[in-house]
Amino acid sequence: MSALPFAPSHSNSAGKLPAKASAKDDTLEQDLEAINKTTQEILEKSDRVRAVLLGVQLDRLLQMLLKTYLVPFAGKKDPLLSGSGFAGTFSARIELGYRVGLLPPDWHHDLKIINQIRDDFAHGLAGLHLNQPKFASLCNMLKLSADWQSHLPESKPSDINPQTRFVAACVVLSAHLCIARTKVERMPNVWTNYSFDAVTVDRPESNQ
Repeated sequence: MSALPFAPSHSNSAGKLPAKASAKDDTLEQDLEAINKTTQEILEKSDRVRAVLLGVQLDRLLQMLLKTYLVPFAGKKDPLLSGSGFAGTFSARIELGYRVGLLPPDWHHDLKIINQIRDDFAHGLAGLHLNQPKFASLCNMLKLSADWQSHLPESKPSDINPQTRFVAACVVLSAHLCIARTKVERMPNVWTNYSFDAVTVDRPESNQ
C-alpha cells in the first residue's frame, strides 16, 4: 500500500460543506487533514508500526472526545483518564465511551478489535504481519472497512487485503471521532436539578 485508500472528509446532508464554515468546522477540517497526512506517512511503514501508531491515534482521539463530554477535572492530573486512572487505558476508554453513549455499537466493535491487534503487535515477537491467519481473520471482522469496501464497486479483490481493511477502519474511525467531538455537548451536572430537600434528617430524641 503506497497510497491512502481514501481521504476522510466531512459533509452535510447535501454532500457539501456549508458556504460559511464555523470555527468548529475549520478545526474539524484541520483535524481530518492531519489524519490524512499522518496515515500517508504510516502507510510506508511495517505492519507493526501501522498497528501501533494507528491505535495510538485512535486512543488520543477517543480521549479527546471523552474530555469534551465529561465534566472537566479542575486539578492537574485527571484521576479518571490519566495513565493511572481507571479509564487510563485504551480498552477502558473504549468501554467508557460505549457505556456513556458516545460510541455506537459498530465503533465499539471495531475499536476493540483494533486495540487487540495493536496490543499483540506492540508486545509480540518480531515477524508479525497482518497477513497471518489470526490477524487477517480479525481484519475481516472490521465492520467499518466493509462499509468502505461497499462504496468501491470497481475495486479488485487483490486491492482488499488485511492491511487495507485495517487502515480503512482506523481512518474511518478517526474521522468519526473527530466529527463526534464537534457535535457532542458537555455532560450536564444532574445534581443542579436535584432537590436536596428530598432527604431530611430528624434529630434523635433526647432521653432526658
